[in-house]
Formats: sequence, structure tokens, C-alpha cells
Amino acid sequence: MSSSTIGGDEEFYRDDLAKVSRLWLTDETTSYAIRTLTKLNLREQRSPPITTTALFFVCLGLTFFTVVYLVRGTVPLVLAWLLISMSLLLLMGSAWFAFIKKPIYLIEAVFLDGSVVKIARRKQQQALGMHSAINKAMLLQKGYDFGLADYSISQQTESSNQPDTVTAADLVRTQTAQKNRRMRRFMAMLPYSKDD
Repeated sequence: MSSSTIGGDEEFYRDDLAKVSRLWLTDETTSYAIRTLTKLNLREQRSPPITTTALFFVCLGLTFFTVVYLVRGTVPLVLAWLLISMSLLLLMGSAWFAFIKKPIYLIEAVFLDGSVVKIARRKQQQALGMHSAINKAMLLQKGYDFGLADYSISQQTESSNQPDTVTAADLVRTQTAQKNRRMRRFMAMLPYSKDD
């Protein structure tokens, strides 16, 4: 993770495949404007534990029964060994899904046009860093849209009285004020009579 300034566009995050700056989200070879980002989700995607554990025990039972058929000799020897090898492969695969496979961290970004970009990361630290950087860029972009054009974290100093970041409360106050202005404009357009 880094926080450097490149050509006036402050960079908040960078890894091997992606970069997040104040104005742009770049994933591999595609760039997206932060100002068009409307929703951001981070979720952990892992195999359902009940299903994978149940599958493991089913495969364990299958392996047990194929060994029993081999020992009893009720199935031809070649078929018994084929069944045992297949059930062992199933058992190892289900054990990997149930107990070893690590989760994938999925960042879903929804844009104004409704398109959804999914960015997957195997490491939780990378996903959290990227999510935090995109969120920070969104807050700054929204602050820019609401008239805080001169605001830049890179321009802040420790002795400054201004906050380091735009807080969620600031954003909510600004959004509420905008909604109230829109509502007043809408109400002014409605036909109204004094008799009502």
C-alpha cells in the first residue's frame, strides 16, 4: 500500500494487479472513474461449510464401502480398485474444499450505468487495503462534488486544524442538505391551491 502523488492524482493503493487513486480505480488493464462509483461491497467468499463437510463424509463412506467390496471380493478386482481410486480422489477433493481451501475476498464495485466490477483477492490484507482505498477515494470524490474542491490529504499538515479525512457525518450532512434542496425544488413545482 502506498500513498503517493502522481501528476496531481494522489495514489492510495497499489498491488501487482490494481491501483486506486483519488480519481481512478485501475484493475489489471481497465480503468474506472471513481466519480461514477455508486456502491462498494466487500465480502468473503468461501465454500459452504455444511455442504463441503457433508460431501467429505459421503466420500468417506463411499471409500469405506469400496474397501469392503474389495475385501469381500463381491466385485471384480479391477472394478474394485477403480472404485477405490475414484473414491479416494473424491475424498481428497472434498477434504480440500472442506478443510484446506482459503476464502476469496471479493470487492464489488457498482457504477452509475449499473455495471458491476468484481475484483477478487486471495489475501485478506490486500482486499481490506483496496476496499479502504476505494472508500477513501469515494469520500474525497463526493467531497469534491459537494464543493470541497481544494481539499486534498496531501496538502494537510499535522498542525492544520482541518480533519485528515472527510468523515461519514460530514458526508451525511451534505447529502441531507442536497436532498432537502431537491425536495424544496420538487415541492415548488407541484400545483397547489390554498383551499387544500
